[in-house]
Amino acid sequence: MNRRSLLTALGVGALCTLPQLPAWASEAKEIAVDGFTFVVPDGWRHVKAGAGENSVTHLGLWVQGNYADQAFIALDEDQDPGSTLAAFAQVTENDMRSRLSKVFVDTRDKLQMPNGMPALRMKVEYLAGDSDTLYQQYVWLIYDGQIGISLAVGGRVGRIDLDQATKIASTLTVVWRGDGPPPPP
Repeated sequence: MNRRSLLTALGVGALCTLPQLPAWASEAKEIAVDGFTFVVPDGWRHVKAGAGENSVTHLGLWVQGNYADQAFIALDEDQDPGSTLAAFAQVTENDMRSRLSKVFVDTRDKLQMPNGMPALRMKVEYLAGDSDTLYQQYVWLIYDGQIGISLAVGGRVGRIDLDQATKIASTLTVVWRGDGPPPPP
């Protein structure tokens, strides 16, 4: 099975730039999954979370945009707990512009953002459109110690600098919130 057939079989979706989430509403719902609490803003869809095949734990995020309406962070426990993450997006029916292939994270690739937030850098490989061209992006997984986790997505092939990543990250917030430490890593 070639890469494209594998991606199609897996149903992985479009890589997208995540918009800013709305302010937390008093009607927000809290859902406890696997020891983590997910906060669902009022008017947003229910979380999809829990153990998947091959011991992959999916943490649901709520995303609204032109390219995807849901996104996920998954920890692949089978390979190397705490070091390998995969990010998935479920595309809308009318938009299949890119297919996410893989995200590579190495625990040695820990960064600290200029504002002091710790971060991990993920290299994303994905296919765009109907071509077999493989593109790469770098994605930052950020935890600020209070609000939760943010995803910073940017660049095409290669890196974006930390200042740019911080600007992107300032507009992104994952809906996970909890009193304890963040989900791995």
